[in-house]
Amino acid sequence: MLAVLLFAACCGGRPAGGPSGPPVSGSATPDAGKGAAATKPGLHVTVEPPDAKLFVDGMPRDASATGGFIELEPGLHQVMVTRTGYQTWRAEVTVGEGIEELDLRLEKAADH
Repeated sequence: MLAVLLFAACCGGRPAGGPSGPPVSGSATPDAGKGAAATKPGLHVTVEPPDAKLFVDGMPRDASATGGFIELEPGLHQVMVTRTGYQTWRAEVTVGEGIEELDLRLEKAADH
């Protein structure tokens, strides 16, 4: 079973659960249509708003060119999504041997 550990924080270092909420954690499911041997490891990312900027391990990535898929080596990766007028989303994501799903919705910043 593949697992994703998310330690999400938004602007100011607050956890994604709110000013006093716990870090977010969950599990991802492998690509149901393919066996692990038939898939390349990575992330399938969906971001709202769609024009938000995505960074993986500090590098800008354009997942829209690959239908949301970003090929990555198995292991721990730093993911950040940002857009003006929205809270920045950050997480450490563990990629296994399959595809991890990330469905992200940025929250509007308090001052917008």
